[in-house]
Amino acid sequence: MVGVGARADVLTTLLGRTDRWTRASELEHLGYSKRNVARVLGDLAEASLLQQRGERNSLTFRIANREPWEHLLRTEDLVWMRWDRAFELIFALLRLEALAAKPTAVQRVEGTKNRIALNILASSLDLPPPPEIRDREAPLDALLRWSEAMLSNLTKVPRSDPKTPSQQPSS
Repeated sequence: MVGVGARADVLTTLLGRTDRWTRASELEHLGYSKRNVARVLGDLAEASLLQQRGERNSLTFRIANREPWEHLLRTEDLVWMRWDRAFELIFALLRLEALAAKPTAVQRVEGTKNRIALNILASSLDLPPPPEIRDREAPLDALLRWSEAMLSNLTKVPRSDPKTPSQQPSS
């Protein structure tokens, strides 16, 4: 509807952010420069697809009229995930699994370092934090059990009102 590339990525991301006001710098994770994102946001605001307001020394944006978009695209059952963060978490979990071959002392030190990064990633994905590993006999085992549960969580799609597969929106 709006082409492919930055415009589509920005619009899709804003649809997933409900009514939250967003700065161009918050969309850099999409892989476009801040300048390009700001230009796209300005273009969409000029076309009246977005609302724009000045906030401190920057502009913020949000979808101007969500209902037609949500109805047209049937977004009510979609789960909006930060896939860049999900893949970061998966790569971190793979690095964690590689520690299993290391001596226990290395597992403890590296496990503690990795736990901090995992906590940040889990929080950004609304997942529960990794377990504390201080004073545990097998700290890596606790993190690996948590890892398995988190991978399982990433594959589950929460639905507020379950529907039969034929009624599910395509993604």
